[in-house]
Amino acid sequence: MLAFLLEGRKELLGLPAGVTLGSSRLLWIETARVVDRALRAGQLMDEDAAKIRVAFEKMAEGIVKLALSESVLDRAAGGFPVSLRTLDALHLAAALEWAGPGGYRDLEVWSFDRQMNLCSAGLGFRVAFL
Repeated sequence: MLAFLLEGRKELLGLPAGVTLGSSRLLWIETARVVDRALRAGQLMDEDAAKIRVAFEKMAEGIVKLALSESVLDRAAGGFPVSLRTLDALHLAAALEWAGPGGYRDLEVWSFDRQMNLCSAGLGFRVAFL
């Protein structure tokens, strides 16, 4: 999402119509932090930051917000097939909980982060960019 909004990456335009999108609640926090950091660093003008925030909110309307429940936090603290950063572990733990037992095979992870994609594939998720 951030690569789409900030870098102009177009891969999200390839999502088929009617697909249900979900992300952990962290997506909203990460987006706010990245935009704020870029604004403070002089990498974005106020007008551009406002446009990005509006574009994100519009895009995010159709995304299911996955809660960071105690079980998600516990799962994120557990083992993964490859080394992961904390926030990526939280995202994947939320996706695992959302999918339910065995349901992860029906979900596809969209990330430009190689480590995240390797871990997702190792967990049995389909991966868009590996």
